[in-house]
Amino acid sequence: VDIDWEFPTNDMGSIRARPEDRQNFTLMLASLRHRLDALSNAEQRVGKERYLLTIAAGAGQYYLDGVELEQVASHCDFINLMSYDLYGAW
Repeated sequence: VDIDWEFPTNDMGSIRARPEDRQNFTLMLASLRHRLDALSNAEQRVGKERYLLTIAAGAGQYYLDGVELEQVASHCDFINLMSYDLYGAW
């Protein structure tokens, strides 16, 4: 499962964000990790066959400030960095 939520904790994406969304994002990933692991175990999927949890993360400081990165990373198999649009005339 890949979660591509570019603005999980701020209003940049025209969503209503709340201060508690920083922790809620972490809790959502923890719950998904728990359920994917349980499903992998129930289906006897081991090693490379187990279900993966990944996220697409923003590359800006806004993203780092908006998530609990160490906790988020502990629940994910991979974090894919969205590195497009980083070049410009500035």
